[in-house]
Amino acid sequence: MYPHQEAGEKVREMLEKVVTRLGVKPKEITLEKPPNPTFGDIATSICFSIAKTLRKNPMEIADKIAASISDIIRSEPLLERVEVASPGYLNFFYDNRVYLQKTLDIILSMGDNYGQFPQREEKIIVEHTSTNPTKPLHIGHARNAVLGDTTARLLKKLGYRVEVHNYIDDLGRQVAETIWGYENLGKTAGNKKFDHFLGEIYVEVHNLLEKQPKLDSEIKKFNEQMEKDPELLEKTRKICERCVEANLETAEKLGISYDLLVWESDILRSGVFEEAIKKLESSEWVEKPETGPLKGCLVLKLGKFFPNIKNPDKVLIRSDNTATYTVKDIAYQMWKFGLVESVLGVKPWKKRGLLTSSYDSSNQHNFGKAQIVVNVVGSEQDYPQLVVKKALEIIGYPHLAERSYHLSYEHVTLEEASLAGRKGSWLGHTTDEVVEEACKRAKQEVEKRRTDLDKEKANKISRSIGIGAIRYHLLKTSPDKKIVFRWEEALSFEGETAPYVQYAHARASSILAKAKDKQLPIPRHVDATLLTHPSEIKLVKKMAEYPTTLETAWKLIRPNHVTEFVYDLASMFNEFYRECPVLSATPEKLVSARLGVVQAVQHTLKSGLDVLGIDAPAEM
Repeated sequence: MYPHQEAGEKVREMLEKVVTRLGVKPKEITLEKPPNPTFGDIATSICFSIAKTLRKNPMEIADKIAASISDIIRSEPLLERVEVASPGYLNFFYDNRVYLQKTLDIILSMGDNYGQFPQREEKIIVEHTSTNPTKPLHIGHARNAVLGDTTARLLKKLGYRVEVHNYIDDLGRQVAETIWGYENLGKTAGNKKFDHFLGEIYVEVHNLLEKQPKLDSEIKKFNEQMEKDPELLEKTRKICERCVEANLETAEKLGISYDLLVWESDILRSGVFEEAIKKLESSEWVEKPETGPLKGCLVLKLGKFFPNIKNPDKVLIRSDNTATYTVKDIAYQMWKFGLVESVLGVKPWKKRGLLTSSYDSSNQHNFGKAQIVVNVVGSEQDYPQLVVKKALEIIGYPHLAERSYHLSYEHVTLEEASLAGRKGSWLGHTTDEVVEEACKRAKQEVEKRRTDLDKEKANKISRSIGIGAIRYHLLKTSPDKKIVFRWEEALSFEGETAPYVQYAHARASSILAKAKDKQLPIPRHVDATLLTHPSEIKLVKKMAEYPTTLETAWKLIRPNHVTEFVYDLASMFNEFYRECPVLSATPEKLVSARLGVVQAVQHTLKSGLDVLGIDAPAEM
């Protein structure tokens, strides 16, 4: 257990023990970091929550608890004392000598692996990106992909077995419009990237439909034919695969990878969908009305579960026997948890060591059968995702419903409009174009600062900065808030940005490199009693919070907690750099101690940036 976690657990144990003696069994003991270090390192407001039960003033309770804990705390090496603060808070203080020592010892022993948790048995599936194979990824899709990729990295750091899926919706109206346009408009890709070419066709067909509404019936017929005609289905699959491969190239630029591509058509053809429908039909909450507007539809009755809902009946399969998106998502969710026996086959994808689904079940595999599932889907799908979760409960798996998490996020908008596939407002704002522009601007900044770099090194650093700037910009805002995409903000090299954090890492690396040039040993052990400056103490205590920050980011499913942490750590390190000389410190043993702190900062920043999928360059 890491020191920050250990100290928190000790405080909880002491509080539970003492509060129980007072005749109260606390449900949950909440600890927080005081707003000012003069108030200690850990605070709790438990005295307020039990005051009503004990019928006493919170200050009186706090004094009594503090008196009891003061006797216990002497045997806890990480903690020094507890104080009472008006109007009833309890503030705990670390024994800095022990706490700083343990923190630095563990960071220097683990190196860049600091923050890694022991391996757990639980498998978590993270599904993200999951765009229709009809267009390039625009910057809005990139937010989904970066959130999902970072969540997967975070979970791996926490010790979980992680399986990353990209769901390919290769059926339905959007695909039908695109394939119809590909077949009938006489366009060729030429030198264009294939997903860009296909996206332009999709926009052109949408514009045609507005001018020639009669085309709608032709495309509707084409859509029906596409799902029934094996030859046309195969042709559609090949076109979609070319688009997906182009999308994967884009994702790879951002450092994003997947374990499995899951195709909607394979879910339908493998038997997974059919088996899922049978399970749903066995529920008393699923029925097929014989009269009324929903006659002949397969309906999920949700009125009991959502009493205030306007339309309590959710259609799963329409009267013409076509499946809704929601029921397909339910079937896929059931497969993820291993609730269907039908096998979804796999086969190698063309490149990248990736696997893709197949309706041929002869290729066995260990995909699926997860204990937890995280779906990264936009906020407009909040209700359908809630239906997916409720469907699991209805068919008898409430524990898996509780383990179905929806990472909901708001979309990225332009200053003048939202990004929409059909209208083509993504044109000029594809992820490919954003990456190209980011790297170009980063290179201009690098060439300004570093005229000594050769072309290859300058390009490498520029790419690390450019990609890092995009990922950080898409992650730093809480997922439940919209991002208005502005070039100057996304690619700024000042303020709360990736380049600022990356530069802190480069600065730490530079100090260590200079130390080696001076033949100063980089210590593996630091005497923490030498660290007495407030900037040193604050910096080491911040590094101690890193493992807990990772746990909190997962508990809340908010990766922005990690961006906040690395930014705060970088800011504190820059303050330390200004106020605490390292190589010129006296006496000599203080040089060694501060070099140890710099080494610890380098390791912690590297680990945090790895979770965010951002490079940690040694120089900038």
